[in-house]
Amino acid sequence: MRFEAWFFDVYPTPGGMATWWIGRDGGRVRLVDPWRPALYVAGAPPELEAIRGRLAGDRRIARIVSERRREFWSPAPAPVLRLEVVSPRAWDPLVRELGRALGPARLFNADLPLGQRYCYERALFPLARCRVEADGPLLRAVESLDSPWALRPSLPPLRVLELAPTDGVPYRLPGAALDLLVRSAAGEERLDGREPLGLLRRLARRLEAEDPDLVLTDWGDQLLIPALVALAGAHGVELPLDREAALPRPRGAGAAVVAKSGRQAVGGAGRSYLSYGRVLYRGPAWPLYGRWHVDRRASFFYGETGLEGLLEAARLARVPVQRMARTTPGTAITSMQLDLVVGEGVLVPWKKREPEAFKSGLALLTADKGGLVYRPRPGLYARVGELDFASMYPAIMVHHNVSPETVNCACCGGVLVPEDGYRVCWQRDGLMRRVLGPLVELRRQLKHAMRASAGSEREALDRRQTALKWIGVVSFGYLGYHNARFGRIEAHEAITAFGREALLRAKELAEASGFRMLHGLTDCLWLERRGAGEADYRALAAAIGKATGIPVGVEGVYRWIVFCSARILPKTTVPNRFFGVFEDGRIKARGIEFRRDDTPPLVCAMQERMLTVLAAAEDLAGLRALAPRARRIAEAEVRRILAGQAPPPGLVITRRLSMAPEEYVKDDFQVLAARQLLARGLRLEPGQSVQYLVIDARARRREARVLAVPLVEDRSPYDRAFYAALCRQAAATLLDPLGDPLA
Repeated sequence: MRFEAWFFDVYPTPGGMATWWIGRDGGRVRLVDPWRPALYVAGAPPELEAIRGRLAGDRRIARIVSERRREFWSPAPAPVLRLEVVSPRAWDPLVRELGRALGPARLFNADLPLGQRYCYERALFPLARCRVEADGPLLRAVESLDSPWALRPSLPPLRVLELAPTDGVPYRLPGAALDLLVRSAAGEERLDGREPLGLLRRLARRLEAEDPDLVLTDWGDQLLIPALVALAGAHGVELPLDREAALPRPRGAGAAVVAKSGRQAVGGAGRSYLSYGRVLYRGPAWPLYGRWHVDRRASFFYGETGLEGLLEAARLARVPVQRMARTTPGTAITSMQLDLVVGEGVLVPWKKREPEAFKSGLALLTADKGGLVYRPRPGLYARVGELDFASMYPAIMVHHNVSPETVNCACCGGVLVPEDGYRVCWQRDGLMRRVLGPLVELRRQLKHAMRASAGSEREALDRRQTALKWIGVVSFGYLGYHNARFGRIEAHEAITAFGREALLRAKELAEASGFRMLHGLTDCLWLERRGAGEADYRALAAAIGKATGIPVGVEGVYRWIVFCSARILPKTTVPNRFFGVFEDGRIKARGIEFRRDDTPPLVCAMQERMLTVLAAAEDLAGLRALAPRARRIAEAEVRRILAGQAPPPGLVITRRLSMAPEEYVKDDFQVLAARQLLARGLRLEPGQSVQYLVIDARARRREARVLAVPLVEDRSPYDRAFYAALCRQAAATLLDPLGDPLA
């Protein structure tokens, strides 16, 4: 049987890989591909013969073949054994045993997630339009008919079912009912958690009737799916969360199955980890079989770029969607690198093996720098142009051929890196240039297409290009990440050196054309010149792009912009704290209260209303004239709070824990709230967020200072002076630079 269909999902199953397809006729089809993954063992020929003899009787290995292959960090091929594994489900235990027996340094292509590996070898990617040949339930052949780099791909319509807790709280006290909000094209309804049997039966009927492809949840991994699975088990109800009902669900908090499958392990325990100085928490993963489950509250890509951006990243990286939803842009760029390397037959080491070269203290001071920052003076400015280097660091990697294997190469003299003294190979294209070149070009095409579109089409294009932006940004950071598979700190340092040089060159060109540089931040410049219009800024951007080899765009020309004073040192500024309005009416703000996650919703809404009023100003005189109107908004909100008329849910503060509640010495508000929950049987881990209402910030009894959500009610009291001060502070951010402070 031959047909055309979109490739939907893949995961290990007995006999091979289960693949799911969406047919052009709307049918959903499951086929098993009897695919056999392979890993490689390196060593001297006598050692390899001994290993062959020891493994010859292992029934998990279908074939052992002697080959010569090159690994990524070596220029010449070497002898290896290719071990073809009988079934993907035998992969993980076999790799663990070989790792213990032979050591990780001897194994190659051993820890590539199988879903991704399958896509590399079959030249597939999520939602690829394919020509499929099947023999009953077996997949015999598949051919992709489109490219992941398509500007306007043809995608199938997806059936979506949304699930969320009705109160929006990401945790539940033990024994508390879980009220559920269910939404789809068929309508919206609220399911009462006090009647669990009715809730389960109604949800089961909707799943069966609507047969969704995507179950989109709020806090699904952390809260909803495990709670629903436990509830269904307790009441003996068959809840068809999966399309493939034969695969078992885990039991117990520590259970986990299908690890390294190209999907996250099901169930298991969450974990806390440190990233860029912040403690984060990743909850247990609950993917579905035959459907997608995306937790929009736990997905970086969905949170930053929506479904369009998530699908774009999954397609380009050839990563199954449920895995892509639960990982970061680092996984995407690594997978793009792996796809290229595996496709060329190059072996991938299990662990990173390229150490940092020795440097003297003086060399470290010279090389170990970040992007260039030029602090602005605080105050109001008019007719300021913002110029942005387009995908600066990815563009540097492409333009200058910076890649882990090209920095200080042994094959040629190379091109000198500014400041650092490194040299970059000019004889061969590096891995990063080959991976990022198409990505930079596709992002350019998407941004160009945005200018000719509007409405939902423009929003979709913007989300896709934003996903590419994040992959590009992280591609630079991953070169310096100590665990990155293709990382090398010297390449990371070379990129920042080229970036600093480009920003300085841009400053020189701008000043030579009569512009004054107000602010510079890594890849952006804020410039002014009396009488300059957008055409002048575009001409300057073109000249800078030509001189540096990196495209430069004009983000816009501000009617007015305010660079905010630092609170501790008012005569200085925080580089990324400003607000302003472009000539087309767009508001741009960074670092102020409504952009922060820990600002109460009521304060955020107040500051946004004030900024909307100020955005109507055409110039600085108009801005000052509108300040009293904005001030009155803040005064009204402060009066409402002091009168006790503000709704408590709008005053809830969300903060992230950096340690376990019992490890804190200081009684911060978030710690007190976490301890309240702990006393009621709910433990929050480091990296998880806790929500609370401040009852009395100065109460002698610590327990009386805050009230943790979900203990907050509509009539809960709150500290009026504390919240009035938060409103005044947010108002002062906008009003103080205008000379109209709040009384």
